[in-house]
Parts: sequence; structure tokens; C-alpha cells
Amino acid sequence: MSFSRLNAVLALVVVFPACKPGEAEVEYPPSLTEVRIGEVEADDVVVPEDVYIPGVVVAPEQYDLGGDSAQKTDVSEMQELSDPDILEKHKGTYSYSAADGDLIDLAFEQDFVYDDVNQGSIGDCYFAAALSAVLYSDVNKDVRSGLIREVKSSNGMVTRYAVRFYDAWGRPFDVEVDHQIVRRDGKSLYMRSADTRTGAEEWAPTLVEKAYAKWRGSYETIGNGGWPGDVMQALTGSTASNRNISGMSDSAIIDGIHASVVAHKPVVAATFGKDSGVNYDGTGVYAWHAYVVLDAETRDGEKYVKLRNPWGVSEPAGNGPDDGIFEMKLADFRRLYQSLTFGGGLSADRTAPGAVSDLEVSETRPDAAVLTFTATGDDGTTGMATGYDVRVSTVPLTNSNFATATSVPVADPSLPGTEETVTLTNLSAGTYYVAVKVEDESGKVSSISNVVTVTVGDAPAESTVFDFTDGVQGWTSTGLFARVTEQNDPMFRMGDAGQNDYNVGSRPVGTLTSPAISLVNVTSPVVSWEQMVDLESGATYDRAWLEVSANGGAWTKVWEKNQPSQTFGVESVSLNAYAGQSVQLRFQFDAVDSEYNETRGWFIDDVMVAPE
Repeated sequence: MSFSRLNAVLALVVVFPACKPGEAEVEYPPSLTEVRIGEVEADDVVVPEDVYIPGVVVAPEQYDLGGDSAQKTDVSEMQELSDPDILEKHKGTYSYSAADGDLIDLAFEQDFVYDDVNQGSIGDCYFAAALSAVLYSDVNKDVRSGLIREVKSSNGMVTRYAVRFYDAWGRPFDVEVDHQIVRRDGKSLYMRSADTRTGAEEWAPTLVEKAYAKWRGSYETIGNGGWPGDVMQALTGSTASNRNISGMSDSAIIDGIHASVVAHKPVVAATFGKDSGVNYDGTGVYAWHAYVVLDAETRDGEKYVKLRNPWGVSEPAGNGPDDGIFEMKLADFRRLYQSLTFGGGLSADRTAPGAVSDLEVSETRPDAAVLTFTATGDDGTTGMATGYDVRVSTVPLTNSNFATATSVPVADPSLPGTEETVTLTNLSAGTYYVAVKVEDESGKVSSISNVVTVTVGDAPAESTVFDFTDGVQGWTSTGLFARVTEQNDPMFRMGDAGQNDYNVGSRPVGTLTSPAISLVNVTSPVVSWEQMVDLESGATYDRAWLEVSANGGAWTKVWEKNQPSQTFGVESVSLNAYAGQSVQLRFQFDAVDSEYNETRGWFIDDVMVAPE
């Protein structure tokens, strides 16, 4: 995979001239359109045939609004982001401004649906029709679930919006925008929602168009015509195909449209140009225009195609209310339309977000700590994830106990590669363990991040001693390990309770595991313990060893018995490799067989972790 931006358009590739995107705040991945017109070289991208629809604006720039609605977003914490340049002809006359509104007006469908999309005073009917067609086919909300979403701070306030697109290779990524839009006389000049009301705009379609213009460089770039199939690919990640209607039979048109609709695949129809010789006068259909195809059927022996004008108004007479939705006989459709663009479907999200691997503590205070990590992505390391699940616990975190740990409120994810910050507050003095998982809009979750140890308040004692006088002191045991009293001294023993051996008739095994032990303030740490290893000699049978786990990770063997003994002695092992981390110790025994188990067993006492 390779691509490079060129300084000029390759004339052999381009059918119609196009504007080169201007400098952007973020270097976005290339679109299929940029590959198509030669602004980006990408030999491994297959560019499908598509129809270019010149941008001719016929839609009225004025429109009526209904009454007020109660839906309004608190934008007090909204970030002010860079905006794409408006059309050249509108510069100096119109500008960006804010107004009351919401991403989706819950007073209506409580959703972002196909007939919300109304083209404005900009020549991007190809974009409006493709967006409306994708929403119409998105029955299961595979696209809408992640197309545009609120990005919130840790206190739940909306700070910006993220719009999901797919690059020339079908990889997801996101463009962030704020709520500022271009207005004329207080109304949206470009794309608008049919649900917008006076005093309460619905921003979803407007912001999707704004994000597309920001990705491509400006409204000028997208506002003078384009390819509907490229937009379908940008919205779904799936490649579209184009068919000239003149080369299709009647049944191919009707059956092909209906099959796509049933399969939840978007379809757009394009009319001929003004210089094609087709007379559009009095038809209610416009030249050089793109329409959403809603279905096709045969009824009472006559074939019909059902369409939607993305203006939201203007249609052939005799089709009921002027809402832009109409049907026409196939013969008229053949005469007025030149091509059909069939979308490739809606790409299901099959990839989980990438796991965080660089979580670290950047600052500690008497009762708080600040952690940082690098944002991964929605699909591995691409696209913007939808949420973080940050957990904190007083015991080491693993996948098995992550869900039971305390959840920490955090802001929504940023773009991949951004440094993220998590602040833990109101912490009592002690040691804590923190980890994070990443979530996407389809419910997929990353694996657990690296686990970090946070110590706040007074530093813990450098030495940690377990003499088992006051009980098990947080240690857990399995198999034949149990707390006993030997020579008036409490300790742990691996052996048959009540017997002087470990001959239980089967293969004796067992483990003795410590609680978490912080080595944050321990210089050159060493673990020592008193033991009597009254076991079978040799390394093949009656195996006894010590393992260490750091920060809830894998267990590593650090000591193994050599020769048995019938008296108590002290063993020690350096833990310097784990300095500054949180560790657990695990004594483990395996007799390997059920024979020659008549000795007293393994006694462990006075486990101490201290500086060397």
C-alpha cells in the first residue's frame, strides 16, 4: 500500500475538473474520489466505474420552518474547531454562526433518517442523494450507530461531534466538527434537516456534510458535482457499482432495484445533462441531478420506480404532498434517467478496538493521581472509539476481575494517537491498580490494558512481613496447603491434615498465593521465607517452587527446591526485576505421583519482602 499527493490532477483520469483540497488542520487519509481524479496515487485501490453529476443548484435557497421545539443541547463546553471554507460565491456574504439545536430532535422520529436529508444551496446533490439512500437502506442501524455521535467530557457535557467515514481502502476514520454552521437569514445555507424548527435546529445531516467538506478540504471541493458511488463507499466502506440504464432490460432494472432494497443496499439514480437532448420541461424532474431510489415494482401489469428528490420538495405532478417522494412509470424513468448506482451494502463492524498498551502514571498527589495513555481506535488502531472503561481496585486487575472493580468517569475518546488523560480523585492513602478497556459503537471491547500501580498518601513501609500469627493475612491456599501451628508457631503446611505425611492416596498438589505486595518504595527488593522441605529427594518428583506475578500478569518461576531437609532454614530470592511494581507470590507443590509420600511435607513461615 502506498500513496502520495500530487500537485496536479492527472488529465487522463479526470472526466471533469475538480478543486484540489486546501490545507487541513489534520492530515486525513485519502478518499476514493481523490484516487479517482488522480490527486492521490494508490495502485492497490480498485476504482469502480461511477457517474459524475455536475453541481447545479436548482433547489430554492429559502424555506419555511415550523414552530419551536424543546430539544436543545448545552454547548457551554463545546470546543471551537476549524471549519471548512465555504463556497467562493458565498464568502463575504455568509458566515458560520451558532444557534439553538440538537444533534437529533427527539420531538420527531428520535432518529436520523433518510427523509431528514435536504440539499441546500450547494451543488452536492450527489452527496445528499447518496447520504439519504444509505440512511434509507440502514434498516438495522449498522451505519447510523456510528455515523455521527456526540463526544463528551468526563462530566457528560458535549464537547464536539465525530463523523465516521471510510478511506479509499475501506478503513474507518473520524472527522471532528463543532456545532457552527453556515447560515443565511438565520437558516442553514447548505444541507439541512427536514426536522429543523425555528429556535431548535436538527444538526445531524448538516454536520455530516460539514465533516465531508472538512475531509475533502472545503465546501468548494464538494459543492461543484461529484460521484454518488464514492460517497456510498465513504459512508459504508463498501464499493459501489454503476450501470447505464440504456444497457439494462426492464426486468434487470425492476428486479435489480428491488433486490438491492430487500438486501438493504443503497441505490441512487442520475439524470442526463442539460446538453443531452432530453427535454425536462414540465416533468418535475431536473437535469444533472441525483435521486434516491426507494424501490421498484410491477403493479397491475405496469412497472414503476419510486424515488426521492434530495431537496425534500419538487416532484412530478400527481404524486400527493410535495415532499420530494414520487413514483413514475418505467418508460418515463428510462427516458429521464441515465444511470443507476448500486451500493455494495453496509460494512458490519467485525474488528474490536485496539488495546491500550502505554497506560502510565504521570503525576501523584496526596489524594489523587493523573494517568495518561495513547488513544487507540475503533477498529484496531483506526477510527475513533466511542468509550473508555477505566477501572481502579485495591487488588491487581485481570480480565477476570476487571468488571467488579470501581468504574472511573472519563471523557469520550479522541482521535487515534491523541494523548488521553485520566484523573483519579478522593483517594485514601494506599496502593491502587488501574487498567482500561476501549469500546466501540457496536459493543465490541478491547482486551485489558497494561495494569499500573498508583500509590498515594504516606509511603508504605519498605518491608512487608507475613508471620501468620493473626490469621492467613490475605493469603489464599488450594489443595493440601493449610494454616497450622508447629512448635507453637502459626505457619502454612502442605500436608495431610491430622496426619504426619501427605500420603492421601492420590497425587498431592497445592498452591499458596499472597495478596498484592507493593515494591514501589522498596530498594533492591528480596523475598525471604523460613521453611522445612520434608519431601522426596530429587527434581523429578515432589516438585516445590516459587512463582512471581507482576501487576496481575503471567507467573514466572524464581525458585525451585533442590534437596529436602528435616529442619527449618531460610531461603531468599531477589525481586529486583520487579522493583517499583506490584507483585504476588505463589508457592506451588506437585508430587507428580501418588507414591513415597510418607514424610511430613512442606512448611512455610515468616515470608518477608524487604530491601536487600
